Amino acid sequence: MTAPHGDQIAEARQPFGVPDAQVGPLEIVILLVISVGAIVLPVLPVGLLLGCLLLWRSRCWSERAKWIGGYLPLLVCVAVLAIWLPLHTVVGPSLALLAVIGLTGLVLPLASAGYLAIRLGRRLRLITWAVLFLVFTAVATPAALGVAQPTTSAYIGGPSGGVGTTKCGGFYAAKHFSQRGTINVSVGVCWDGSHVWKDWGPNCAANFDRLATLTVRSCTSKTSGLALEIELRYSYAASTSPLIGGSATEAWLVLPNGSIH
Repeated sequence: MTAPHGDQIAEARQPFGVPDAQVGPLEIVILLVISVGAIVLPVLPVGLLLGCLLLWRSRCWSERAKWIGGYLPLLVCVAVLAIWLPLHTVVGPSLALLAVIGLTGLVLPLASAGYLAIRLGRRLRLITWAVLFLVFTAVATPAALGVAQPTTSAYIGGPSGGVGTTKCGGFYAAKHFSQRGTINVSVGVCWDGSHVWKDWGPNCAANFDRLATLTVRSCTSKTSGLALEIELRYSYAASTSPLIGGSATEAWLVLPNGSIH
């Protein structure tokens, strides 16, 4: 018995809708555009839309797989957004809106990329799987860390006696962004039991790595009643997903007895 030729194999596969094309750069781009696009822009299914535009040109997936893994999820996203967005202007922001955005911008695109990758089966080589995993991890890690809320620490160090009952020390505070960086705040403060005032500063500095961008918007101190108010305004953005982040304000009060509130 002679081995079947390539043309015979292709003809045998056609009735079952099984593509015979080998995986190439186009298929890798499709998977990356859909999956990475969901991380970079997790609000609208832009990556899924671009991936579907490329998907119809590929010969590596059957029409059924294209519909299940690409076109249908995109149609669901468009339908959900078309129904919800007009309602959003009426009911305002809500947990339901966040759920809709998460579904259309993140869940369905990632499910689409996963399904299409699985349908490629053994035609997707192990080295290609590894490359896809590494690229996706590199993009997803900063975005995943961006969901974690920062923590705050503050203390007055080195208080020493001054003239009479006056004491002075350094106020030190920090916003800690887990595995992403820190914003440090330092101010020289003095107090005498009835008043508190600034001796030097404030000094604010953002230290961050490639996973995030931390920006000090303003760093001020002023006397407010019997307390010294120190205010930090900052913004944060994940390096691979600028929409994950935002701006916030942190304020501390140093009281005339040298305590922090």
